[in-house]
Amino acid sequence: MAKAVWLPFAAILLQAAAPGAGGCLPPEKAAERMDEYSSNPRSPATYRALAGLGDPLIAPFPYDYRSRGSLFEAPLEWHERKALIDRMLPEQRSDPTYWVPEEGHCRLDHPLWLARARMAALGAEHPYVRQWFAVQKAVFEACINRTPQGARPLPSPIELRDPALAALQEDDRAYQQASRLFYEKSPRAPEAFRRISASASRHAPIARYMMLVIKAEWELPRASPRPAAVAKEASGPPPIVAVGSGSPERRPPDVMAAVADAQAVLADPRFASVHPLTQALIGSIAWNSANDYGERGFAPRAVELRTTQLRLALQALRLPTRRLATDRSAGERY
Repeated sequence: MAKAVWLPFAAILLQAAAPGAGGCLPPEKAAERMDEYSSNPRSPATYRALAGLGDPLIAPFPYDYRSRGSLFEAPLEWHERKALIDRMLPEQRSDPTYWVPEEGHCRLDHPLWLARARMAALGAEHPYVRQWFAVQKAVFEACINRTPQGARPLPSPIELRDPALAALQEDDRAYQQASRLFYEKSPRAPEAFRRISASASRHAPIARYMMLVIKAEWELPRASPRPAAVAKEASGPPPIVAVGSGSPERRPPDVMAAVADAQAVLADPRFASVHPLTQALIGSIAWNSANDYGERGFAPRAVELRTTQLRLALQALRLPTRRLATDRSAGERY
């Protein structure tokens, strides 16, 4: 009964609302779209149609929960992905008849996107492209091994006479060095990403996002209490002070600070390319607040986190149709 009521209502709104290219859909297309709404009642397009906001027609209906979550993700055929990963990761210990890379804790999406961009601009065998792959392989040794020990230093920069290419190498190398520090869990990693994000580097947006990842995921050293003052007699030996040899106590990440920082990123147009990733990170934190993070004491903030997640989702869904059709970052958030 409910479907019988809302489907005609959706049809009226669909005919009245201008799609991304402008104008109304012909009746046969409107009927086809209504079938999709019925099959996908929780989709963004269905929400907009029922809310009278207009279906921007910018994305296919998903049939599972997975979809592109980043502007940096590049759809790759299996053989293309394998070829790129073979050039980026250390030697694989996988069955050659059924290739599954041993990725460790490596984050592959952005480097795969970068690899394709560099190859498209310069050619697959350009000297700088070969250099970029060599450096990236050294970066990934730290996350494959799950330890900085045994990972070789990054190869030295190559000499480039083209000023534009030399600047590209400088930007790429700074980000690769910061990534290596990230995989080593080095305390210098946040500052390395901060410097990149504050610069004119083409990697500034993704570096700003990695600062959020560190804030949301890394455990922090707990401040050591100040030793109590010990009164000592004028005569006699000095007091004995026990010095522990173990690792400093750690405390969970401050996810509320990470969420507040993430909202600042979403409000900054300079970092528009990582807005979809940033919104996804907030969603992950909110979901984990009652699951993984709940075990670490974040459950009391679950309602606050879920409310923030919902508010941002509705904000992304309610953007003007024309902006969704022309702004790629807004379309990805939608």
